Amino acid sequence: MNLQESKTNEGVFYSFVGLSNTWVSDNDRTYKDNYFKDKTYEDFYFDSFYDMDKEFGHENSLFGTRGLPVGHPKRKSSSFDMYYKQYGPAIVRVVKDTNLQENIRRILREEISAKEAYSTYGSIKTIIDGKRDVAFIELNNIVNRLLISLKSLKKIKVPSSIESNYIVYREGSEKEAQELYDIAMKYDGSLSYIASEEDSRRIGQILGYKQDDIEDYIKHNKKIRGITENIQRIQEMMGNKKDSSVKVFNYKKYTLILSKNPCDIFTHFKVEDLHGLNYQKCLSHKNTKEDAYIAGLANKTPKTKKDFLFLNLNRLGKDKEKMGLIMHETMHLSLGLHKHDVNKKEEEIITWAEKEAYKIYDIIKKL
Repeated sequence: MNLQESKTNEGVFYSFVGLSNTWVSDNDRTYKDNYFKDKTYEDFYFDSFYDMDKEFGHENSLFGTRGLPVGHPKRKSSSFDMYYKQYGPAIVRVVKDTNLQENIRRILREEISAKEAYSTYGSIKTIIDGKRDVAFIELNNIVNRLLISLKSLKKIKVPSSIESNYIVYREGSEKEAQELYDIAMKYDGSLSYIASEEDSRRIGQILGYKQDDIEDYIKHNKKIRGITENIQRIQEMMGNKKDSSVKVFNYKKYTLILSKNPCDIFTHFKVEDLHGLNYQKCLSHKNTKEDAYIAGLANKTPKTKKDFLFLNLNRLGKDKEKMGLIMHETMHLSLGLHKHDVNKKEEEIITWAEKEAYKIYDIIKKL
């Protein structure tokens, strides 16, 4: 697949692939759980394919009835339905700052080569045509596998978070292929932008790229590293720690948002101020299990105005306190959903809040 031309949800991964601890992207690549261990992400839970499709569907999506527009009520997904029946709500995982990371992967994979090597097929063809001896590719296409076999090319699988990384080479280039493999394994099985200048230059030489292209690539790498370091500094300032992953459950009437960091509600909505609360004040507050800037919050989302309920998991306490805080917030939510009509709907308001509180309690207990 030519990623330069594909239209996908970059950085969006789906749980309903049919294999345990496995995720699939819109580029039809599979990833294991360890791919996310050093990444900051948000999980969105859906019990309806229609709701998921409206939020994450696109014209080239792997899922959904072909021929129907995204978000059409008649679009179905058998893989979604099978997953939901066996495991419960399907999960869509969104990695933060992914556009940058996906662009980095693209650059590292083939951008230092000539234009004909942008795609996997083009990379293989440059070896067949004698333009170079070694290529580093993502081999996830049966046609390309057959082409390698028919032309008697050799290949080495490179263990990495991307399941289909391979080094392909012509006979007689075993030494160069092994050297490239050794360099890649220094950086978790990829030609990483964090590679040293020496390793980056050697990568370019092994892959047969022009000297000017190699030097441009090294300069570009430095720029990408600088951008990435800035992003990491910003993330640290915003409290986006590895153990601070937000859990999002989308329901018809409201969205449930769970996190151990009270300041995550600001970064989730990408706002500085939220219903009288302030992000900088949250950061400066000494948030503990006994005291926090936000324990819970029920209100309207800034953009869509859909109701949401946020709970700071670190502040919930033990069972009695936990249930009390959950019920407190579901009452706020229920009052808003029922237009504060306590004169006519008092019992309905309380009953709805109680049922949702039990549901949320069970969800948190399973996390």
